[in-house]
Amino acid sequence: MHPLKIFLNGTWVGHPLHPMLTDIPIGAWTLTILLDLIGLLLGFPQLGLASSITTCIGVAGALAAVAAGLADWMDIDPSEKAIGTFHAAVNVSATILFLISFLMRWGRHWQLGWATFVVALAEYLLVAIGGYLGGALVFYKGVMIIRMPTELVQMTLRRLWQRVNWRKVN
Repeated sequence: MHPLKIFLNGTWVGHPLHPMLTDIPIGAWTLTILLDLIGLLLGFPQLGLASSITTCIGVAGALAAVAAGLADWMDIDPSEKAIGTFHAAVNVSATILFLISFLMRWGRHWQLGWATFVVALAEYLLVAIGGYLGGALVFYKGVMIIRMPTELVQMTLRRLWQRVNWRKVN
């Protein structure tokens, strides 16, 4: 297997990388929405730079999640690829909207505005839809639930058990 694919699949960590990476944009964009609302409703214009930074962090995290998601998508069955493709399209659209929101903020010299907030809120709703689709792939279709061969799982569990027992003895 290609080293980049191994890295992006998360095989090296024993857990799919994509779901771990999706927490970065979701968390960052949640902060963006909250900072925008606090700044706009309570009159704290200095939060404009902070919400712009969280927007940018979210976009960067989303790009990493897209790369890992694409690596996972290459491994799923054809019957699941349609949902995976729609999941990706929704989330890429959301990321593009947040990039637009970031560029709008930049053009406004990081000042808060209702227009940037509305774009961010629309994106956030798309992220919720995309997250639902990703969850449906995992929980309803069982996509990427078991990646490692049975022997590797047993070997990993055996090593973990040995470490736990070693700590009890020492």
